[in-house]
Amino acid sequence: MNPCMILNRNIKRLAVISDFHGNYPALKAVVSAAERLACEYYLCCGDYLGYYYSSNQVIELIRTLPHTAILGNHDRDFLRLLDGEWQMTDEYKKKYGSSLEIAVKNVAKKNVHWLRSLSPRLEVVIKDRRILLCHGSPWDINEYLYPDMPDQKLSEVYALNYDIVIIGHCHYQYLKKHKRQLILNPGSVGQARDRTGASWALLELDNLTVQLRHVRYDVKEVIKETRRIDPEVPYLTEVLKRGQRNRCLDTNIQSL
Repeated sequence: MNPCMILNRNIKRLAVISDFHGNYPALKAVVSAAERLACEYYLCCGDYLGYYYSSNQVIELIRTLPHTAILGNHDRDFLRLLDGEWQMTDEYKKKYGSSLEIAVKNVAKKNVHWLRSLSPRLEVVIKDRRILLCHGSPWDINEYLYPDMPDQKLSEVYALNYDIVIIGHCHYQYLKKHKRQLILNPGSVGQARDRTGASWALLELDNLTVQLRHVRYDVKEVIKETRRIDPEVPYLTEVLKRGQRNRCLDTNIQSL
């Protein structure tokens, strides 16, 4: 059984955000957009760390917001690294870079304590809407549920009988619906893999309307820092430039 939080607040409009990965400029852009759209609360689906280098600032900003948060796989790896339960291999560094090593030195103790307080899954009840927050899948923090997941997997998620299941991890934004149920992946704030820019979702609880949103931010400084710190991991910069010619500021509104 998943831990449960009941929010006795009259929340109508929420920002759903995930996979920040130490990209502070991207998070700032998303928060600014959410504030302009009068979002009252934030649901955060993990991976505050990993890939890029401003994890402490990312956590600091999230903690200033009215929010509910869960743990991601990179966050769990960071805590295991701190506790001496896991060591970074050369193979890991070639794929993911050195951001977790830097985070060990830079993330404040109060923010480490905040990370330790997070669950990998959490049921949230708001205005009688049952929402499941999970990072990978409802069963595994490391499982990828892509937009083209098999029908059998979709059926397994719907069978959990939540009004909304919110997931992250794959960095692809999508919305699926079945009768009165939603599966939502808001995409990645810090490292979107389906387009340039920062991805997030706006959720309106009264009518279960979801807006899949994207916002531009200046990636140049992030790319410059990444090339300086991890020049041997070109993927970290290449992924930030995907779809760079697109306008990357659009809204795809889907609702039940």
